[in-house]
Amino acid sequence: MGEIKSTLDIVLEKTRHLQQTDEERQRQESERMTGRLNGLLQKYVDREVSAEQFVAECNALAEGSDDEISRLLSLIILGRLDIDQDNAAFLQLLDHVGEGEHARTVCETAEKELEYLCARRMMALEELLRSRGIWGTAVKPNIQCDVSWCNGREELRKKMHRELGKEKARIQKG
Repeated sequence: MGEIKSTLDIVLEKTRHLQQTDEERQRQESERMTGRLNGLLQKYVDREVSAEQFVAECNALAEGSDDEISRLLSLIILGRLDIDQDNAAFLQLLDHVGEGEHARTVCETAEKELEYLCARRMMALEELLRSRGIWGTAVKPNIQCDVSWCNGREELRKKMHRELGKEKARIQKG
């Protein structure tokens, strides 16, 4: 009677001749590094590690591939920047890896445009309420429910992400 083989034995037997190409190894290593950096960045965002600990752990991950770690970290951080959050911690990390200047300019410009849009819409809504006989110190328009403001904010978000996308493309080209 023949030997009974496990599924693992059968799979190993059938795939014995397969070899990974250098490109596949690099892609797999890049994916592994991206996952580890995402986890480390999330710990930083959640304040489980300080900036110094973050840098130390990134350096430990680098193991001779500092440029690759910096590139991956820059791409991950650029993907996390958003107009509705405080981006200071992310921008500080981008400055540390040398890619923060353009991203900081894009974020600051978007924030200023958002503040201007918000102030303009608040004045328009207050004027609308006054014209309807609603006024006083307790009257505060809910700008979050204003369709025009929400559309404007979304347009600013798209514009910001387009600019950051250009920066990501530049970094990817190296």
